[in-house]
Amino acid sequence: MNQPAKPTDGASVRSLKQRDTSGTDVISFIESMNQGFTADFFGPPRHNSVRRLVISAIENFAAKGYHATTTRDIARGADMSPAALYVHFSSKKDLLFKLTMAMASAMIDDLRRAAASTDDPTARLRALVISYVRCNAYMHTAVHVATLEYQVLDDEQHRVIDALGTQVNGVLDECLLTGRAQGVFHFANVTVLRTAILSLCVSVSGWFSAKGPITPEEMGEEYARLVLRMVVNNGQP
Repeated sequence: MNQPAKPTDGASVRSLKQRDTSGTDVISFIESMNQGFTADFFGPPRHNSVRRLVISAIENFAAKGYHATTTRDIARGADMSPAALYVHFSSKKDLLFKLTMAMASAMIDDLRRAAASTDDPTARLRALVISYVRCNAYMHTAVHVATLEYQVLDDEQHRVIDALGTQVNGVLDECLLTGRAQGVFHFANVTVLRTAILSLCVSVSGWFSAKGPITPEEMGEEYARLVLRMVVNNGQP
């Protein structure tokens, strides 16, 4: 979610159609990471309407792409009238923005918990990578959509999302720089290294499938081993 991408084209939509697109799984994971997200981002959870609309939006965006999805499609998928969507969201773009915010906030919360779990730089970096890979895997359908459709959002929405990305960068930079200061990590440029690590983690959202043979947790462990070799062994095999 850190990297903007071009709007979805035909090839991207076709690839998304082949993915498992359970919006229910995505929202359940966000709620497990940030139990207050419904109230924080979508208003008081007095009814299940907001949840149903977001789930429908995830699945429609994934299957058709943002531009080809109409508010009528989203409402129909939620078994609601088109007018009902506007009770909770000002537009289709507003729905995408709030979904992106909910996912990004859940990721940051989990990263901060991982960072606070240990003072050892190596163990902390391992925990951070596992956290970020795990989040991108569990929310892969919605993360992939949000990344592809970043340019749809307006400048103010970009600023808000980019500010959350800056927080992610800060958590990882602190870990990397602390490890280098202690002589544990070896690298020249923290920005280049951090960008490489985050890009590696986010890329999981582009291909991960819940139907595959490896779990998000197992994937996180594998990626953590790769990242630690990048910094602990100074890039040497």
